[in-house]
Amino acid sequence: MPLKSLVAGTKVEVIEGNTCNITIDINSVVKGGVFGWLMGVLLMKPMMKWITKKLLNGLAYHAASGKLVGNKLPSQQEFSTVFRL
Repeated sequence: MPLKSLVAGTKVEVIEGNTCNITIDINSVVKGGVFGWLMGVLLMKPMMKWITKKLLNGLAYHAASGKLVGNKLPSQQEFSTVFRL
């Protein structure tokens, strides 16, 4: 990636019983001056958000069902058997 730096952190907070809140914080500085900044805002940030959301959905599905998640997330129908959507 065309990055000068990237710092990421993860925080897990227990809410109650078997419930938790997971927060992922990603801060990055993109190379390339104004063009790099624009690329970061328009392309990289939305892509990282999309990837992080899929990662957390897969983690939640695995934690709730015990089933392994491969390269693709389960269908909405399969998710609805584990979560109230």
